Amino acid sequence: MKKDATGSVVRWLMEKAAVTLEDVARETRIDLEKIRQLIDGQKKATQQDIYQLAQFFKISPAIIALGQIPDRYELEKYVHDFRGKKRSKLSRSARALALHLFRTIDVYRSAFRTSRKEFVGQFQNQYQSAFKTGSSSPDLVYEIIDAIQVLLNLPQLQEKAQNTTDFYHRLLYRLENLGVNVVESSIVGTKTRWKIPVQDFEGLAIADPYLPTIFIHTGIAVTKGRRIFTLVHEFAHLLTGNSAIDYPSFSMEAAHEDLFNRVTSEALMPKEKFSHYWEEFSKNSSNADETVNKLHQVFKTSIEAIYYRAYKMGYISLHQYKLARAKALEKTHKRKEGTKNTGGGPSFWDLLPARFGRLYVHTILQAVQDRRISIHEGAEYMGIHTITLYRYLEKLRSEQAIT
Repeated sequence: MKKDATGSVVRWLMEKAAVTLEDVARETRIDLEKIRQLIDGQKKATQQDIYQLAQFFKISPAIIALGQIPDRYELEKYVHDFRGKKRSKLSRSARALALHLFRTIDVYRSAFRTSRKEFVGQFQNQYQSAFKTGSSSPDLVYEIIDAIQVLLNLPQLQEKAQNTTDFYHRLLYRLENLGVNVVESSIVGTKTRWKIPVQDFEGLAIADPYLPTIFIHTGIAVTKGRRIFTLVHEFAHLLTGNSAIDYPSFSMEAAHEDLFNRVTSEALMPKEKFSHYWEEFSKNSSNADETVNKLHQVFKTSIEAIYYRAYKMGYISLHQYKLARAKALEKTHKRKEGTKNTGGGPSFWDLLPARFGRLYVHTILQAVQDRRISIHEGAEYMGIHTITLYRYLEKLRSEQAIT
């Protein structure tokens, strides 16, 4: 008799939650002997069993049903915990967004079961344990930096890009080719009135082996330069198998997040190259601000990130960095004020792929076109009406986006 893989996941969840068989049986009201047989792989879990276990462990039923130990467990448990008594600045909107992404991944895994991309398995297996235990050596850190630069082709993309916006779009395309689903939005799903406060977080990474996902906040306050830094930062999380919310209150230690920031800075602005250009540009610049603006043309990341890099490398003082940071925040506030009460903007059709991730949407559309799933199922997977998906497909056909 073939063993049911669900049992291994339940056993793993019990170890993480530090609970006994008796605890699980009492809270889920599943017979003790049945749970024992389920864990040993001698019995299959019913849908009701899976639902009750998911409720107890505060995790998606799809994770248990698929019988695979989830890479994102810590993040999902973290998000669910905020429904309890724990205090945090993380808003209800931010929690809803995270859960929306979890559901999207579960649909992808259960409906399409696409095998993991080679880079995910290769690098997560190599780096995950070292980063989670905090035993990352300098050699390992530079190995990860090299991997980021090679996989994302960063030096070439920076050189070819005409400006920051162009670099951002090239980076998005590269990530999607690697099998990363990048969700760009400032709302929850397609609910246009459910805004996500930008102060909650600018990025989120879910290190799922089937659909590694990065969320990028696209609010007015988040410039393309900041989005680039966040994209690379979250990609570093994916490579090391660490699901994470880019926000200080997440369970990961502040020093751990600082490590990822340093990895991102070195990947985007290598130390030697930064030093070379700083010394060259500063000769013909009247002040540090002018030098930073010239460096922005080279590295095409956020002004704040360049100032921080300069401060860390000793080119400017902490006072200068704080002044620059204050100026950047003032500019952001002006940008927000300048966009109030202005109409227009991208259409629903243009924003739809970004809100679910182009990789996810393309997979669904292709499956509908190939008649592997019905148009009704496709609409359900995207959380929209069937007629809306039908009109979207017609629009794409008219633009010859789908042959």
